[in-house]
Amino acid sequence: MRANSPLERQCVTGALRRHYTELMMADGPEIKTWALAANSASWSRSKPWFTVKKGPSCPTVNISGEIGVGDLTADNLLAILDGVSEINLCIDSTGGDTDCAMRLWKGFGDLVSLCTIIGRCYSAAVILAMSARKIQIAHDGRMMLHPPRAAVFAPAGTLRECADSLDGLSGRIVDTIQKRTGQPTAVVEGWLSKGTFFGASEAVSLRLADAVIAEDSSAPLTSFPVGDGDLLTEDEREFREFMGRFEAVNVRDPDKFLRSMFAWLVHKVRQA
Repeated sequence: MRANSPLERQCVTGALRRHYTELMMADGPEIKTWALAANSASWSRSKPWFTVKKGPSCPTVNISGEIGVGDLTADNLLAILDGVSEINLCIDSTGGDTDCAMRLWKGFGDLVSLCTIIGRCYSAAVILAMSARKIQIAHDGRMMLHPPRAAVFAPAGTLRECADSLDGLSGRIVDTIQKRTGQPTAVVEGWLSKGTFFGASEAVSLRLADAVIAEDSSAPLTSFPVGDGDLLTEDEREFREFMGRFEAVNVRDPDKFLRSMFAWLVHKVRQA
C-alpha cells in the first residue's frame, strides 16, 4: 500500500477495510481467494506475526497472522536468529507482505530444517514454507497461491511502476516455488494466476509439501503463539494459564469459530 500523506493513508485504510468486508460477503472463487488472504489485516496489527520459542535442539519460529504487518519486520526476526545454525518453522497464516516473506526466504538460507503447517499456509506464507528442507502439513491443513496485489493511491506514473514491480514479484514467486517443487514453470504460473487452494494430500502429491501429519498423530499441533516465559507479560501468562484449562474443541468450521471468538474478545477485553 502506498500513500503520500497521513490523510491519504487514513483514506486508503478506510477504503480497504470496507473492501475487505465486501469481499468476505461476496461470492466467487477469485473474490474469496483475495479475501482470505487479506481478512485479518484489520486486526493483526495488535499482535506480533512471529514468535520464537527455544527448543531442545533448535528454536521454533511460529508464523501467524499477517506477515510483515505491524511494527515487526523481517530484519527484526533475522536479527533474533543471528548466530543460530538451525530452526524449525510452524505456520498458520493467511499471508501478508510478500516482499517481507521473500526477504526472510533469502535470509533463512539453509537454516530451516522442518516446516510444519498446522492450519493455513496462504499467499506469502507459502514462500516461507518453501525455505524448509522438509515440509509437513496437518491432515486438515490448506495451502493457497494467488497473484500478488497492491493498493496504491498515487499518480499514473507510480501506478505503472507498481504494476511492473508486481510482475517482477510474480516471477520471483514462481521461481521460488518451481525450484522447491520441481514442477514445470507453466504449472506454477497457472496456480498463481488464477488463485488455487490445495488440501493436504494434494499439496504432497504436487510436491508443495513432503508429508501429511496423520489425524491420530501424537505430535503436538498448536497455532497459539508461544515464546519465552520471561518475555510474556503478566496478562499474557494469566491468559495462557486460563486457556490451558480447556481441552481441544471440535467445530465444524474452525475459521468461522476463530473469527467469532476473536470478535467476542475484541468486545469483552477491556483496559484495566
